[in-house]
Amino acid sequence: MGNCLSRQDQGTDHTTGELALTTIVPDPTPTVPNTQQQKDHNDRFLVVAIDFGTTYTGYAFSFRHEYARDRLKISTNMWTHNVGLSEKAPTAVLLNKNQQVVSFGYEALRDYAELTEAKKQATFFFFHRFKMNLYTDERLRANTMLADIRGKHVPAIVVFSAVIRYLREHAIDRIRGIDNQLCLDGKHVHWVLTVPAIWHDKAKQFMRKAAEQAGIEADRLTLALEPEAASLYCRYVPVYDSNAISRSCEDLTQPVADRSDNFNYFGPGTSYMILDLGGGTVDLTFHTVRQDGTLQELHPPSGGYWGGTLVDSEFSNLIISALGEAVMMRAHVEYPEEMIEFMSEFEVKKRMFKCSQTVAVQIKIPACLVDLYSDVHGISLAEGLAQHELKGKLSLKRDKLVLTAELVESLFAPSLSHIVGHLIQLLHSEPINRIDTILLVGGYSESPVVKDNISRMFPHIRVINPPDASSAILKGAVLFGHEPYAIASRVCRNTYGIAMQIPYNPEKHSNETCRIFDGMVDDVFDVHLRAGDTAAVGAKVAERDYFIREGTIYGVLDIYVTSNRSPEFVTEAGCTKLGTVTIQTENENKDRSTKIAVRLVYHGTELDVEAREVASGKITKITVDFLG
Repeated sequence: MGNCLSRQDQGTDHTTGELALTTIVPDPTPTVPNTQQQKDHNDRFLVVAIDFGTTYTGYAFSFRHEYARDRLKISTNMWTHNVGLSEKAPTAVLLNKNQQVVSFGYEALRDYAELTEAKKQATFFFFHRFKMNLYTDERLRANTMLADIRGKHVPAIVVFSAVIRYLREHAIDRIRGIDNQLCLDGKHVHWVLTVPAIWHDKAKQFMRKAAEQAGIEADRLTLALEPEAASLYCRYVPVYDSNAISRSCEDLTQPVADRSDNFNYFGPGTSYMILDLGGGTVDLTFHTVRQDGTLQELHPPSGGYWGGTLVDSEFSNLIISALGEAVMMRAHVEYPEEMIEFMSEFEVKKRMFKCSQTVAVQIKIPACLVDLYSDVHGISLAEGLAQHELKGKLSLKRDKLVLTAELVESLFAPSLSHIVGHLIQLLHSEPINRIDTILLVGGYSESPVVKDNISRMFPHIRVINPPDASSAILKGAVLFGHEPYAIASRVCRNTYGIAMQIPYNPEKHSNETCRIFDGMVDDVFDVHLRAGDTAAVGAKVAERDYFIREGTIYGVLDIYVTSNRSPEFVTEAGCTKLGTVTIQTENENKDRSTKIAVRLVYHGTELDVEAREVASGKITKITVDFLG
């Protein structure tokens, strides 16, 4: 790593404690505003948020004047489907042969079913529940490919940007339809796009690139962490004040539930956990409400791939075990629309199922599965299930699969085991062990099985599931667009730094553990942001000085990340190179005297680099490209 910057001191002393971050969105009231900045921001009188989910997706919006009067005056788009309206649509998109959107959501499901029935699907691409590919693909790049339902590949960036573009255009058309005299241009809108907190940096930046490719300008886009957005919304959720209710019981002139003073909000000093239970991921974040109403993060976000789709996977595995892999493979290839309807019906049953339920669950089985089973196995499906190891728990009654309540409840076990186990581990650690309230949000949180299990496992903790838990993230993302400084501080999840060289010192450095290059120790991890440190939003980040190699006119910044709090070298296990930034200087460096002052600025979703050539004052600002 001979091009890395050097420092002329003999050590790598690092300061710890409170670091500082800036936010992605410009401060609505900058400390030193200039006329153009103020004008640009004042043009933005509308915030539109897109919650791009694993299973369901939607958008919401509010005007600045609405936010000023009533912060919860947030409009959500209602999507039409067979049985009514919903705030979100299935994350499904149909593309034509030119990879352009034909339809989205419920319409995409319907259109693809009709194309398949007419045997015209060959020239189309259908993608369903594809978001989690960004989380599971550790080698994610800008040119990563995504397979559709029939195994045909399209660049992932094309699919994601196509969906975001569709939602952007749909939202603009919907808002313009409110008033035909409304003058609405791109400069009037600030966009917010949600991402899971536990996603790696590459996946978060991929979503930003997709949004920019969809026509959203970079400086008019904020990435919001899903549990943080939900937390912002939940600040305004009224909760029962048990003490006030006890006192009001003596007043028989008014029903207890009608008294406004029986409700309270999360005031200053309140600490709570947001447990965001989505379709794909489960995200946990921990906040304290500060005196000024802003939120302070107590612990880095955590979680895993334990959401509602894990229950779906258990159900799919159960059906594969009962019917055979050959049957299921043919069904997905030959009758994809029927299989999607089959899983959609299970989704409904999953949301309604209760722990105390004793009545068996009946799910209509597609005719294709009955026919294919007979074709592959030579016996009827009813006969086959009667001989299967699950007999007595899984059977066929006319055109319905019948699952005992015990069998259905077992499908939740892997997901709940991960969630509860992770909660137990966290709630035994400082400062999380002082939290006495859990807020359940996300679509999966509406499952009675999930709520009952968490309440039963943690009886000493108050568990609150807001009435609109499934839209808390979406509405909170709108709030975040209006108040980008609402999260006052975060806790760094990882350690970020720069690869550098320092002078070799035989008393400190060993030839066995160090790589020596031209009298310098190479590959030293110079820490800028340390895992576990508190990062205060809006404060200035301290610069760190480096010297450029002799005989060059540029400096190379190799940016690294690790979960290790105190790394020594970038070559250690667990250290990953995020990207490289090249700094051009005014003059050739002849004697290692050209000094560069560098600061890393981490927003929770993105990492920026600011480098200043000390002699000339020239400043270079770059966002690190994680995708290569």
